[in-house]
Amino acid sequence: MRYSRIWILVIVLPMVLALYLPTTFTQDNLDDVVIAFTDEFLNIGDLDSIDDFYAPDAIHHNPMGELTVELRKQVRAALGMAMPDFQVDIENLSVDGNWVWVRYTFTGTFTGELPTPDGMIVLGNDAPIEMTILDLYHFNEDGRVIESWETFDSLTLAATMGLLPMPESEN
Repeated sequence: MRYSRIWILVIVLPMVLALYLPTTFTQDNLDDVVIAFTDEFLNIGDLDSIDDFYAPDAIHHNPMGELTVELRKQVRAALGMAMPDFQVDIENLSVDGNWVWVRYTFTGTFTGELPTPDGMIVLGNDAPIEMTILDLYHFNEDGRVIESWETFDSLTLAATMGLLPMPESEN
């Protein structure tokens, strides 16, 4: 009887606790987290899914500035309205500890309306958009993004969308 209680404590209790304790993310599955984030939030446009991937106080740095989780949702929603065929494909992904680097290819056609932070509405011009985006995600011990950085050619994007004049090509 005494040994059976010890076995329960040694074998059964840890298995039961493992079912109820939060999963800790390891370097081995952070790539899966970024792939799921890319699919659910970026490509499908499930705005609330970012809450599963980002810590509530996370900051996303990009050429537009520092975005909170809520602002990131608004930007994704606006891009989805401006480019209904919005697609992000992972070209390269690398994990180093609790950091993940990703090179994306972003494609879409600017057919809708894009609201700007200053209240303007930019009308679509049917321009095809294709650009490279580099993202760096920093994860906490719970496997959530606490800070992320993004860079892309914002001037060419703005010119393609008709916000700036296109540069003359040199021939």
